[in-house]
Amino acid sequence: MTEQAETKRDRVRRILITPLLRAGMRKQTRQKADEYADMLVRLADKLAYLDEQHLRGLAAFATRWAKGKARNEWPDEVTLVSRAYELQSPPPRKCDYVVSVMRSKAGELARSHGYHVELFTAARSFGPPFSKLDLSRIANEARRNRAELDRVRGLADRGAVPVERQQWMDWYLRHEAEALAIMDMDLEEDAA
Repeated sequence: MTEQAETKRDRVRRILITPLLRAGMRKQTRQKADEYADMLVRLADKLAYLDEQHLRGLAAFATRWAKGKARNEWPDEVTLVSRAYELQSPPPRKCDYVVSVMRSKAGELARSHGYHVELFTAARSFGPPFSKLDLSRIANEARRNRAELDRVRGLADRGAVPVERQQWMDWYLRHEAEALAIMDMDLEEDAA
């Protein structure tokens, strides 16, 4: 008999959901049974990107922030997902917000004006730029980064690039590739 490999969702159930259920965590009083079951499935889906260490941390968080008089009811789903994002950001292609920003008119504009990497990092870190001033700052940062990228590439061509500048260039180019991949991806294929 062949043993089936554990899926990421199974790992969430093994490390987070099942231990909490065994410890006595239960549905919130106001929840219907089917809503509760659906929430547990959604949690397994939404948290599948977390590694074991962060799932264990989230289990401790859920225990600490349990609801109800007996403090044995699951915290709100949004609270757990929000805390999970703080512990470990989801991969950018799995973050609906980042995908939405990068595939929006703002993303198109950023790409055409050469600040798509900086918009990508801002979307991952802080959310959208809300004003023209924020976009101006991102564009200025992009100009500085492009100048630095040109400088580091020149040093690399001469074989004289310091290690920390090579690491920065590698980081920048990885983020650029990810931003462009998100902007160019076929959403229908990705959803399948």
